[in-house]
Amino acid sequence: MTDEQARQLQELADRQAIHDVLMRYSRGVDRLDRELILSVYHPDAIDDHGVFVGGPDAFADWVIGMHSRLHQSHQHCQFNSSVDLDGNVAHAETYYMFAGMNQAGTPLAMSGGRYIDRLEKRDGRWAI
Repeated sequence: MTDEQARQLQELADRQAIHDVLMRYSRGVDRLDRELILSVYHPDAIDDHGVFVGGPDAFADWVIGMHSRLHQSHQHCQFNSSVDLDGNVAHAETYYMFAGMNQAGTPLAMSGGRYIDRLEKRDGRWAI
Protein backbone atom coordinates (compact mmCIF):
# COMPACT_ATOMS: atom_id res chain seq x y z
CA MET A 1 0.00 0.00 0.00
CA THR A 2 1.35 3.42 -0.89
CA ASP A 3 1.48 6.31 1.58
CA GLU A 4 -1.31 8.02 -0.40
CA GLN A 5 -3.49 4.93 -0.21
CA ALA A 6 -2.85 4.65 3.52
CA ARG A 7 -3.80 8.32 3.96
CA GLN A 8 -7.00 7.84 1.95
CA LEU A 9 -7.90 4.73 3.91
CA GLN A 10 -7.39 6.56 7.21
CA GLU A 11 -9.54 9.46 6.00
CA LEU A 12 -12.33 7.06 5.05
CA ALA A 13 -12.08 5.32 8.43
CA ASP A 14 -12.21 8.69 10.21
CA ARG A 15 -15.22 9.84 8.19
CA GLN A 16 -17.06 6.60 8.96
CA ALA A 17 -16.25 6.89 12.66
CA ILE A 18 -17.58 10.47 12.69
CA HIS A 19 -20.73 9.37 10.87
CA ASP A 20 -21.20 6.64 13.49
CA VAL A 21 -20.91 9.24 16.28
CA LEU A 22 -23.61 11.40 14.66
CA MET A 23 -25.94 8.42 14.15
CA ARG A 24 -25.36 7.18 17.71
CA TYR A 25 -26.40 10.62 18.99
CA SER A 26 -29.84 10.41 17.35
CA ARG A 27 -30.29 6.80 18.36
CA GLY A 28 -29.38 7.55 21.97
CA VAL A 29 -31.75 10.50 22.21
CA ASP A 30 -34.61 8.68 20.48
CA ARG A 31 -34.24 5.70 22.83
CA LEU A 32 -33.66 7.85 25.92
CA ASP A 33 -30.46 5.84 26.39
CA ARG A 34 -28.19 7.83 28.68
CA GLU A 35 -25.07 5.70 28.12
CA LEU A 36 -25.47 5.85 24.35
CA ILE A 37 -25.89 9.64 24.49
CA LEU A 38 -22.79 9.98 26.66
CA SER A 39 -20.81 7.77 24.27
CA VAL A 40 -20.82 10.50 21.59
CA TYR A 41 -19.08 13.07 23.81
CA HIS A 42 -15.65 13.52 25.30
CA PRO A 43 -16.07 14.23 29.05
CA ASP A 44 -15.08 17.91 28.66
CA ALA A 45 -17.48 18.58 25.77
CA ILE A 46 -20.03 21.39 25.82
CA ASP A 47 -23.40 20.92 24.15
CA ASP A 48 -25.16 24.11 23.07
CA HIS A 49 -28.77 23.44 22.11
CA GLY A 50 -29.74 27.09 22.56
CA VAL A 51 -32.20 26.40 25.38
CA PHE A 52 -29.57 24.20 27.03
CA VAL A 53 -25.81 24.74 27.34
CA GLY A 54 -23.73 22.36 29.42
CA GLY A 55 -21.64 19.23 29.70
CA PRO A 56 -22.51 15.72 28.55
CA ASP A 57 -23.99 14.46 31.85
CA ALA A 58 -26.19 17.51 32.28
CA PHE A 59 -27.22 17.36 28.62
CA ALA A 60 -28.21 13.69 28.87
CA ASP A 61 -30.30 14.44 31.97
CA TRP A 62 -31.91 17.46 30.30
CA VAL A 63 -32.72 15.84 26.95
CA ILE A 64 -34.08 12.62 28.48
CA GLY A 65 -36.20 14.59 30.96
CA MET A 66 -37.49 16.98 28.31
CA HIS A 67 -38.49 14.28 25.83
CA SER A 68 -39.98 12.11 28.58
CA ARG A 69 -42.17 14.99 29.77
CA LEU A 70 -43.26 16.27 26.36
CA HIS A 71 -43.44 13.34 23.96
CA GLN A 72 -45.02 9.90 23.71
CA SER A 73 -42.52 9.13 20.96
CA HIS A 74 -40.00 11.10 18.94
CA GLN A 75 -37.58 10.73 16.09
CA HIS A 76 -34.46 12.62 15.02
CA CYS A 77 -33.60 12.09 11.34
CA GLN A 78 -30.26 13.24 9.95
CA PHE A 79 -29.74 14.09 6.29
CA ASN A 80 -27.00 15.97 4.43
CA SER A 81 -23.77 16.02 6.35
CA SER A 82 -20.46 17.61 5.49
CA VAL A 83 -17.30 16.94 7.44
CA ASP A 84 -14.10 18.96 7.23
CA LEU A 85 -11.17 16.97 8.56
CA ASP A 86 -8.01 18.58 9.88
CA GLY A 87 -5.86 15.90 11.48
CA ASN A 88 -7.49 14.87 14.76
CA VAL A 89 -10.11 17.63 14.61
CA ALA A 90 -13.24 17.67 12.48
CA HIS A 91 -16.05 20.13 11.91
CA ALA A 92 -19.38 18.62 10.89
CA GLU A 93 -22.55 20.29 9.69
CA THR A 94 -25.56 17.98 9.54
CA TYR A 95 -29.14 18.82 8.61
CA TYR A 96 -31.87 17.20 10.69
CA MET A 97 -35.63 16.96 11.09
CA PHE A 98 -37.39 16.16 14.33
CA ALA A 99 -40.90 14.79 14.80
CA GLY A 100 -42.50 14.15 18.16
CA MET A 101 -45.90 12.87 19.18
CA ASN A 102 -46.82 15.24 22.01
CA GLN A 103 -48.31 14.09 25.30
CA ALA A 104 -50.62 17.12 25.38
CA GLY A 105 -51.78 19.91 23.10
CA THR A 106 -51.06 19.75 19.40
CA PRO A 107 -50.55 16.07 18.52
CA LEU A 108 -47.44 16.52 16.38
CA ALA A 109 -44.36 18.66 16.90
CA MET A 110 -41.91 19.07 14.03
CA SER A 111 -38.75 21.05 13.58
CA GLY A 112 -35.63 21.02 11.51
CA GLY A 113 -32.26 22.65 11.41
CA ARG A 114 -28.57 21.88 11.53
CA TYR A 115 -26.23 20.38 14.02
CA ILE A 116 -22.86 22.15 14.01
CA ASP A 117 -20.35 19.88 15.73
CA ARG A 118 -16.67 20.00 16.54
CA LEU A 119 -15.23 16.56 17.03
CA GLU A 120 -11.83 15.40 18.18
CA LYS A 121 -10.04 12.10 17.82
CA ARG A 122 -8.45 11.26 21.16
CA ASP A 123 -6.69 7.97 21.79
CA GLY A 124 -8.16 6.69 18.52
CA ARG A 125 -11.76 7.63 19.46
CA TRP A 126 -13.80 10.28 17.65
CA ALA A 127 -16.32 12.18 19.80
CA ILE A 128 -17.91 15.61 20.15
